Amino acid sequence: SLLMAAGCGPGQAADQGDDEVGGDGRTLIMAWDPPQQPRADMIMVVDDSPSMRPHQNNLGANAGFFAEVVSFEDIDADVRVVVTTTSVPGPTCTGSRAHGGEPMLDSCRSHLEDFVGVDEHGEYGGGSEDLSGVCEVYCDLDSIDRVPSRGFEDDPSEALRPWFEAPQNVFGGNLAADVPFEQAVTCALMQGISGCSFESPMEAAARIVEQAHDPDDPLYGFRREDAALLVAVFSDEDDCSHPDGSATIFDPDGERVFWPDGADEPLSAICFNAGHE
Repeated sequence: SLLMAAGCGPGQAADQGDDEVGGDGRTLIMAWDPPQQPRADMIMVVDDSPSMRPHQNNLGANAGFFAEVVSFEDIDADVRVVVTTTSVPGPTCTGSRAHGGEPMLDSCRSHLEDFVGVDEHGEYGGGSEDLSGVCEVYCDLDSIDRVPSRGFEDDPSEALRPWFEAPQNVFGGNLAADVPFEQAVTCALMQGISGCSFESPMEAAARIVEQAHDPDDPLYGFRREDAALLVAVFSDEDDCSHPDGSATIFDPDGERVFWPDGADEPLSAICFNAGHE
């Protein structure tokens, strides 16, 4: 309903000049402005932690359908999508995959190594598992090619923006002619299983919004004042987002208030306990 409300334009009374209808020789009619195209800016946050191993097929099978739904083709909506992960850098998330809160626009085919996971805690029978074939089944793009586009309509400057635009927007989208919107979202949304085990989807989304309001950031222009902001989280875990000062709850040398009984290292159960105690 929020999107549909954006499509109502103001009515304006138009003076049509002399006419025999009416006591004063004029006819007053209502001339409606063309309805404004509904707009939505969507942040998709995907869990790329090892716990997502059993969900990769489900994610791949439904990502394209989800992209088709959010493109709102039936109502000709102007949609922008940026993809990021739950692996937000911090005391519990370091390494090459700690990029949560940053735009992730590469095809999963360009980082198949992230679909190979080691079962560090023996949760899935130990050893490792290679799920790169799931990406290759559902994603047809080796790269997601984009073309320069505007950030704001009143700014004529064009650049290669770090987001995807549906083809029915006023500029025809920002994907190359041979890149379907649904495939772009599918290939970007499949981020693998080598991310951090302490998922922080809300913090990731907040960082995207913060960057989108920074004139010096490439994401500037993603958020539009007249667009609905939508956040979609794809995860199987509790949110571990926390203020910087609360990172001590994961410290093995701390009080371990939220640690599960008998745990000798921080586990994601800490996040569940912190949210329910």
